[in-house]
Amino acid sequence: MLRVSGWTASENQIYENLINEAMFRTRCCIPCIVQSYNEENDTVECQPAIRERIINEDGTIQYVQLPLLVNVPVVFPGSSDFELKFTLKQNDECLVLFSDLSIDNFWEKGSLQNPVEVRRHDLSDGIAIPCRLSLQKRSEQTKASIVVSSKGDIIFNSASGSFNSDQLYKIVYSHYHQVVTPTGAFNTTSPLGVDE
Repeated sequence: MLRVSGWTASENQIYENLINEAMFRTRCCIPCIVQSYNEENDTVECQPAIRERIINEDGTIQYVQLPLLVNVPVVFPGSSDFELKFTLKQNDECLVLFSDLSIDNFWEKGSLQNPVEVRRHDLSDGIAIPCRLSLQKRSEQTKASIVVSSKGDIIFNSASGSFNSDQLYKIVYSHYHQVVTPTGAFNTTSPLGVDE
């Protein structure tokens, strides 16, 4: 919340206004709505989903929409050996975190870098985490999902149907191969690639 007036008040009030102004300009994180997704670069354009509350000099309250965030890197779980990735579309939700420092050099080059500009918690240094944050989105049925139950079962849901990890294990462990040799044909005693 930003109050435009109040800079001619008492000294304590002026200090309080300065602190409030600094906090107002410090960005931490905000839910956003995806407007477009660049799959090649893993970036999104997204609209902050909560308007800013402004108090004008005459005391009236105004709600202002924050600007569109562009070229925001998207974070998917991953490492040098594995990555979990999925596509995003317009109106999907994400949570955008704002870096302490400028991320430009690190994003382009990786490793240890110096910031290109002296800025902190800036709208231009967002990092998007795809999610279904609002209750409305969480109530919508997804096309595919992987769910880990409280009992440790893994449930795979897709447009073709659903199965769980126990069913998958039984399918793999009951699947045998016929081997043809010069002396005849026989079935393997264990599934291909599964040791007894």
